[in-house]
Amino acid sequence: MIRRRSNDIILRNDDIVEIKFRNFDGHPDRFNPNGCLGNFVVVLAPEAAKDIEARFADREEFAIKVKHRLNNIDEDEASIKVSIRWDKFPPSIKMFTYGDNDPMIMNSDTIGALNNADIVAATLKVGPSRNNGCYIREGNFVIDNVSLDSIDKELRGLNDNG
Repeated sequence: MIRRRSNDIILRNDDIVEIKFRNFDGHPDRFNPNGCLGNFVVVLAPEAAKDIEARFADREEFAIKVKHRLNNIDEDEASIKVSIRWDKFPPSIKMFTYGDNDPMIMNSDTIGALNNADIVAATLKVGPSRNNGCYIREGNFVIDNVSLDSIDKELRGLNDNG
C-alpha cells in the first residue's frame, strides 16, 4: 500500500536561506537532552515562508517561527524546525559533492557527517508533524569539496594518526 502524502512540501535551494542548529545525528545537547531525534532548522526565503503560511493557514502543521529584527534594515527571519526519524519511515537522504554524480546514501550511522559540513545547496521534501515542525522524507545535500576530506575521515572511522 502506497502512502499518499498530499501535505508534503518541497523546499528547493532557492527557498532555503540557511540550514542552522544542525544536529542531524540526534546526539544529546542543550536543546535535545534525550538525544533521540535528529533535527535542524531551515531558514526560509520570505517568498517560501509566505507560500507555506498561505497553504497551511487553517492548520498547525508546518509552524513557521518568525524572528523579528529590532532594526528596520534587515528582514524578519522565518524558519521551520525539521526532525529526522529513522524508526518507522526512514528518510532518503543523499550527500553530493561538486563534480561527483555518485551520491553517498546517508543512514543513522553516517548522517552526523552533515553536522559540520559546508552545505552549499540543498533540496528537501518534508512532511507535517504533530509537534509544530516537520519531518524530512527526502533530502539532497551538496557539500563543498573542501570539507569532504574531514567528512571522509569521519565516515570511514579514520583518525589523524593513520
